[in-house]
Amino acid sequence: MIASRRLILTRALSGPTGAEPHADLPLTQSLAPQWHRVHWPLIAIEPVTDAATVQGLQQAWQDWPQWQAVMWVSAAAAQHFFSHRPQGQAWSSVQAWCTGPGTAKALLNLGVPAACLVHPKLGDPNWDSEALWQLVQPTLRPGVPVLRVRGREHRATEVQGQGRDWLSDQLQAMNVPVHSVAAYERRAPTWSGAQREQALHALTDGSVWWFTSSQAVEHLRGLLPHAKATQLTQARAVVTHARIAQACLDWGWGHVVSSPPDEASVLKSIESFA
Repeated sequence: MIASRRLILTRALSGPTGAEPHADLPLTQSLAPQWHRVHWPLIAIEPVTDAATVQGLQQAWQDWPQWQAVMWVSAAAAQHFFSHRPQGQAWSSVQAWCTGPGTAKALLNLGVPAACLVHPKLGDPNWDSEALWQLVQPTLRPGVPVLRVRGREHRATEVQGQGRDWLSDQLQAMNVPVHSVAAYERRAPTWSGAQREQALHALTDGSVWWFTSSQAVEHLRGLLPHAKATQLTQARAVVTHARIAQACLDWGWGHVVSSPPDEASVLKSIESFA
């Protein structure tokens, strides 16, 4: 009899619909029969509600003709931004940038023309700002602004949002103005004592955690402040970027496998723990 293994998905519920974010990834359907999939979101997503930030989102739509491109950091950013789209707003020729196929699919579902999408493809080794930069740099128009849509921490007041600014730095160095808006808020989930105990047990029972964000690792660390070194050294994770791997290692995780983000590579990395 084959022993059961558990794969823990940690990504946020992506947007107003609360759709399960991994449902459209064949790899989670293609795991060997002994794998049992569970979803423990480690980033909770909420809409922004303060007047200044909402006004900023509405203004971004009103200023639509001025943007040469709009860059979304996630599917949640796309879904929440589009919830403020004025009725009848035409897309025009604005480029839509993103760093992964999940966000690209969300944008297509929201009505963005496929011809306007620019993003790293499934076969590319990385889905990050650096990979996107290689695609967009040759077509940049200096002096024409780019809009960046991202999130911010829960109860923060920055209308522009918070996040990694590497791409913005590259754009500004090329004399491309960058305007940022926050479309949603991120926070750690609220867990009961029983959920925390279950998570502690999952550090040592052979479960494999799949992390796609270093913030998810930090939130788990905050939820489990009393995790012992002897537990962490048994913990297993598959991660899709070096920054995420470093967050796990800094916390003391003993088994961290870094994988390219494409489905076949992630599947192979997960099943390497079987």
